[in-house]
Amino acid sequence: MFIMQEKFGENKKIMQRKKTEAKKSVGKIIENIDLMPSTRGYQLAMQLLKKDKFDEAERVLNKCIQQTLDYITDLKTLLGIVYAQQDRLTEAEDLYRNLLKSDPKNTSVLINLSNVLARQKKFDESKKILEELSRLEPNDPAIHIDLGRLYLALGNKEKAEKELKTASKLTNEEDLQKFIEKLLGECK
Repeated sequence: MFIMQEKFGENKKIMQRKKTEAKKSVGKIIENIDLMPSTRGYQLAMQLLKKDKFDEAERVLNKCIQQTLDYITDLKTLLGIVYAQQDRLTEAEDLYRNLLKSDPKNTSVLINLSNVLARQKKFDESKKILEELSRLEPNDPAIHIDLGRLYLALGNKEKAEKELKTASKLTNEEDLQKFIEKLLGECK
């Protein structure tokens, strides 16, 4: 998951790590593109069809279709991150909103949409998404950090402090702890 983008005050070290993770993911996808489940599934389904095993071929193809749809969502989410990094925020927002039409509770897409909305100063929409996410995923520190940062931007230091303290309890990651402490200092 991606914490709010750099222009919304992101800690550069954490942002760099997230970019590196995204680059590795994209590299892995490109490297293994010919090994996509749809290719293997297609080949298996063709073999099953030749043997008149229609029920088995149907199961393989349905599973393959679902995996492909999940894969496409992941790719489009990464594309939205690329748009956001290039300050193409409207394109990123549109992409995320379209993805949510088919999967309205996709946490990754929702977090990225909330980040893009916050960068566009659409704080109320961003807050609504993050508050709902914190109910759906109460143990995700990134959500609480983003919500805390949003409350800081809105001037609500009390709520910001509460969310940041919650995030601190949910992670042992040293970089995140330092970042949270820095943000807690802004709550005073």
